[in-house]
Parts: sequence; C-alpha cells; structure tokens
Amino acid sequence: MGVFKELSRLNDLTPRHGWVTLFTSLMLAAYPCAAQPAKVSRAVENLSTLSDALEEVTSHVLRCVVRITGETFLAEQEPYDDRAQFNSNPASASEVEGSGIIVSSDGYIVTNAHVVTGGHRIRAFIYRTDTQTEVKPAKIVGIDQTSDLAVLHVEAEDLPFIDLKDAAQAKQGEISLAIGDPYGMDRSVTMGIVSAVNRQLKPDDPRMWIQTDAAVNPGNSGGPLVDVRGRLLGINTMNYSETAGNQGIALAIPSLTVRDVTQALIAHGRVDRVTLGIAPLAFNAGFAEALHLERSSGILVEDVELGGPADRAGVKPGDTILSVDGRNASTTVELSALLNTLKPNVPVSVDVSRAGKRQTLQVVPVLGEGDPLPLAALVNEGKNLVRRLEILGLPLNKRVELAVGPTRYPHGVVVAARSSTLHVSGDALQVRDVIYQVNGQDVDNLDKLKEVLKGIQGGAPLVLQVERNGRLLYVPLGAARD
Repeated sequence: MGVFKELSRLNDLTPRHGWVTLFTSLMLAAYPCAAQPAKVSRAVENLSTLSDALEEVTSHVLRCVVRITGETFLAEQEPYDDRAQFNSNPASASEVEGSGIIVSSDGYIVTNAHVVTGGHRIRAFIYRTDTQTEVKPAKIVGIDQTSDLAVLHVEAEDLPFIDLKDAAQAKQGEISLAIGDPYGMDRSVTMGIVSAVNRQLKPDDPRMWIQTDAAVNPGNSGGPLVDVRGRLLGINTMNYSETAGNQGIALAIPSLTVRDVTQALIAHGRVDRVTLGIAPLAFNAGFAEALHLERSSGILVEDVELGGPADRAGVKPGDTILSVDGRNASTTVELSALLNTLKPNVPVSVDVSRAGKRQTLQVVPVLGEGDPLPLAALVNEGKNLVRRLEILGLPLNKRVELAVGPTRYPHGVVVAARSSTLHVSGDALQVRDVIYQVNGQDVDNLDKLKEVLKGIQGGAPLVLQVERNGRLLYVPLGAARD
C-alpha cells in the first residue's frame, strides 16, 4: 500500500489509534524487507559466483607476482652540483620499482626491459604467503629492447609460477585482471575488460598491444594481465594518458610475444631476428603525393644500412617495397611478420618500385644482433669503482664492445656509470667513454688505471685521452684528488 494512499486515510482514523496505525503502515511501506524474507535472484547468485571466481583466481595469480626494486646510476646529463658530498657509496642514485611474474619453479621472472635497464642491486620480493616475504637478489638473464621484455633469475626452488605454455590470446570484451605494485602498493588487483587487441600505436612501429581499461599505474610495469582462468594475456607495460594519471587506457604486451621472447632469452640471452638492413616507413596518400609515388600507401625504404644485406643487393633509400619472397607487405606489421618466416643466409627476392619502374633484387637476410646487457648490469661496485675519477669502469672486451659499438683500440676502460655525487664537472666524463691514457700513460685495463691514478699525487693535473662517439679527445679533469 503506497505512502500517499495511507495519508489519505488520516481523517478516518480515531485520535487514539490513528497515529500508531499510520506510523506502522508507513514503516511497512517504506521498508518492505521487514514484511517478508528477501529473495535472492538468479542474477545475484551469478554475481556471487563471479565474485568467488575472481577471488580464487586472484589468490592463485598473486602468489606468482613479485615486486622488483633496484638502483640506477646517475643519468648521463646530470648537472654538476658544488654541494655534492662524496660518501661511501658514490655510485648509487635513485631507485627503480616495478613488477614481475614468475614463469618457472626454479626462479625465472619476466618483467619489462625498462624496469631493469640501467639498474643494479636488483631485488625480487617473493610472497611465500600473505605475511611471509622473501627478498632475493635477481640477476639479469637477458634484455630485449624491441619487445620491452627482460628475464631475471633468482636462486630459489619450488616457486609457484604461471605456465607460459597456457598463455591465452586476448579476446575483445573479455574480463581482464591487472596485478602488480602500483606506486609501491604491493599485491594490488584491478579489473576491466580487454578494450582492443592488436592495437598499433604508430604506423611505423610493427609492435602490437593489448588495450585494457583495467587501471595500470607506475609500478604495474612488468606485472601480468590475466583472464578469469588465471591464464596470462599479457605483460602490463604502460598507460596511455595526457595527464600522467590513469584514464582507462592501458597497454600490455601480448602473451604469445612474451612466451617467444622469454624462451629465447632463457636459452640464448638474446632474441635473434632476421633483418634485411632497411628502415621501413609506412606512408599514406599525402606522403605519396609529395614524393610522387605511384601507390597511395605502402612501405617506403627510408634508409639502408651501409654494408647491410639490402645495401649489397642494390636497394636504395626512396624505393617502395612491393613484395618480399613473393608475398605482399603493405604495412610494417605485415613486413615484420613476413621477416619472422625468413631464414638467415637464404636469398629472397625483393620487388621494389623505383622511379616508376619495377625491379626484383636478391637480398640475403642475416640475423640482427640481439640487445647486449646494459653496462650497469655488468659492474660490481667493489671491483669496478674508480673513486678518483668518480666512475664505475669496465675493461674493454668483446662483451662490453657489443654495448658501446666499435672502438678505435682493442684495450681500454669503458665508463659504465658516473657517480651520483660528482666533484668534477658533469660533462668531463660520460657514460660509454673509453679511457685509453691518463697523463700520457696507457691504461689498457681496470687494474692499470687504478695503478696509474695511485701514482699521481693529489693536486697534480689530470688529463685523460678518451674515445667518445668515434673521436679521440683529451679531457682535462683539473687537479687530482687524494
């Protein structure tokens, strides 16, 4: 009986019982649950079942997620600060933080390359239980900058893990859970749906992403995106925002890419990719009109690696690629997928259009060099710290040369990092500089560098011969410090 109908009966009620009866009627009308037991609908039961399922999968996946921390060295362009104080640990600077996912019982962990590149003293926080955490030093196994993935390893056994063999391809509209440590708030879970699959950010970038509206913030990088069965959909990598906050657009690396890259890094420490030695550029109708191209869209050869496979075959900058190995490649995504099917050192035909004429060239693809470990991952402060120069140095060898490129001489000391508390000018020595001499004396290894510096008295001038970007330079550092 409605409230207004009860009010209309007020004049029929006696003064003795009217207000009591009215109040009772109003309460029963306003609170129908008090009159009869609540009935739970099938929809509510379904929601309860979903909630229980999400709780179960979250509990399972959380045991496989780790928090990753580390320290970075001083940025290469950090300005000189007169007030800096030289302390007992001149190498350390700011901290890095992210998430990771355990992918094997014996301690292999997948995270983003940008979480650990340039870092040292990397640690993984492993959650044995809700209240028990183990902190273990983590070694970088390999880094792949192209996919923004890295693999770490910790010494441990019988760890819970997500099996990459069960990795699932994301489907648009399905429920997705993002798990990680945003802003240091460990073991956080957010829910959304897969907004899109195969999202390409730039026409020239062949990488494809999963887009989700599950909240992803700084610290989530490297953590898993999973489905309601706990299967890996992707690795959370970034959010897309104009305000640096969450706007419901987050991107994850697809699980099949994660699986393939992880297997390669564990097996070889690198990812081998076939290359033709070209820089492809996707063009549109406006671009084609400006450059007088016959086609309104496709792939333009923007540059050719000197001495590379395409260069040796006669491919020129400005050529338009028509086909590779008899297959069309009109987008960078198609070209990238096609290259993955080619075998190194097996010639393929590449059809190009040049000045309106079609040409077929024979190109011999090769394996591109995998990403070397960052210099910072190769140093040990106790061994590599050169206090008087305020640097961490590495002896020049083949492994280090992969990171710095070809050098003028085969022996020297490479600047792997600079101190976070500089007393010398910040632009005096730079990361990747190769030191060959100190005050005219050759220093072909780290021990020799330290020996020569020890023999130079405090207050005496220091002049270093270094190689920087392929040029030899004399770098004065002023008076030597004791």
